[in-house]
Amino acid sequence: MDQQPSAAQNGGDQSQGVWDEARLKDSIQRLNLLQAKARALRDLIPRVLEPMGQKTETPLRRAEKLTSPIKAKELYDVVMKGVADAQADITEFTKAMREEESKAIFARAVKSQQEAATDIKPWRHKDHPGWYDGSHQS
Repeated sequence: MDQQPSAAQNGGDQSQGVWDEARLKDSIQRLNLLQAKARALRDLIPRVLEPMGQKTETPLRRAEKLTSPIKAKELYDVVMKGVADAQADITEFTKAMREEESKAIFARAVKSQQEAATDIKPWRHKDHPGWYDGSHQS
């Protein structure tokens, strides 16, 4: 009769079981990165729309010889590059959120909150403006 090795023999199941200090620190770092990516998505639409505020070249403006207005084709290319970059940012964030490790972290957080709901206080990023600079590791 073949026996399957236990989770402890395999080094521990990553989605269940005991979370040691190193795993908790890695989880916090991953959550900080996810939150930083989510916050970066906030200015996504303004970044895409920013080039549209520039004046485009028209026959009237060409006749007036205004200083180097952007051509419509150039504007289109810049906006489409912004859209492609925005799609890549959203895809990267979505992929990071759907990874198994992220799912395990969120499941652990829900379980922990259910076990000790009275000890958890809301955390507001507004109260901690320098909470993540990208270089600090817990």
